[in-house]
Amino acid sequence: MSIPESIRKFYTHLHNGFYFYASNAMGIVSIKNMTYFADDEWGIIEELEEPVQIDLTKTFGFFHNGMGGYVAVDDSNCVGDNAVLWFSNKAPIYTFDAWDIVAGNGDGISNPLNI
Repeated sequence: MSIPESIRKFYTHLHNGFYFYASNAMGIVSIKNMTYFADDEWGIIEELEEPVQIDLTKTFGFFHNGMGGYVAVDDSNCVGDNAVLWFSNKAPIYTFDAWDIVAGNGDGISNPLNI
């Protein structure tokens, strides 16, 4: 798994994920719980008007909002902390800085993950 340097430093030096304990969701996903998106069923893919612009076999969610929204990283396209907002029920939003979304600095996008 190719993880952007800033995310790798976060996991190595600060914390290996954190989440809302009662539901094991809403937060930074621990490394042991990370999976590539291709390992899961995403019914939304058939509903999308445009082809998926990420490689699901190389994309993993590292932040989960607990309601089907993820900050996801395609490890074949993660230069500069490039990330995707992936949803289980609506079209993804591509090309965002992962930390801007997690920290709530979403370049004019008001709370896209409802956190």
